[in-house]
Amino acid sequence: MRYLILTLILCFTHLTYANPAVFNKAAGGVVAIFGEKSLGSGAVISKNGHIITNWHVLEGQENIEVFFANDKYFDNPKKIRILKHDKERDLALIQLVHAPRNIQYISISKKLPKVGAEVHAIGHPDGELWSYTKGYVSAHRKNYSAYMSEESNSEGSASNFKGDVFQMQTPIYSGNSGGPLLNNHGNLIGINTFFNIENPAMSFAVTNTEIIRFLLD
Repeated sequence: MRYLILTLILCFTHLTYANPAVFNKAAGGVVAIFGEKSLGSGAVISKNGHIITNWHVLEGQENIEVFFANDKYFDNPKKIRILKHDKERDLALIQLVHAPRNIQYISISKKLPKVGAEVHAIGHPDGELWSYTKGYVSAHRKNYSAYMSEESNSEGSASNFKGDVFQMQTPIYSGNSGGPLLNNHGNLIGINTFFNIENPAMSFAVTNTEIIRFLLD
């Protein structure tokens, strides 16, 4: 198993859709996840308030609150329940205790993007809420293994990642963890998870096929 020292990113065509259209379509389905130790992102995937995110966004935290982009002044936090998680694939499924009416959600694509395809990320890098970035898929890595060192883990413990990922050069930073990677239609194709600490231009997202397997397990 190859090991890379990677850092967790706690703390986002001819064109079918122009970049503003992708952001405008999906931003309402992106949440900010606040814990007592960190800020992360999440993607709403159902009208019942199910949210997919990274497990490391939630792990070891007791008081977790979720906010939407239209939560003015952040005075209306949403409570969540954790339904399931997979530490190795760094995925977690949570659900809002009380889902808002007319909640916006992001559909999960069943198609894998091709190498070279444009991809889009929305998240909260370094606390800059609902930020947009764009890039390209560099590779599709199956059964990818990575070692996340104690220095890169907000919980102060080393962990191993293994799963299918997209390698990309889409810029992602602390705060993008758990946020959606989107195709040109604004559909979910991955969850932004980590980048190579020795080469931050190499970022990684858990693939939509891995997400679907996790949800069906």
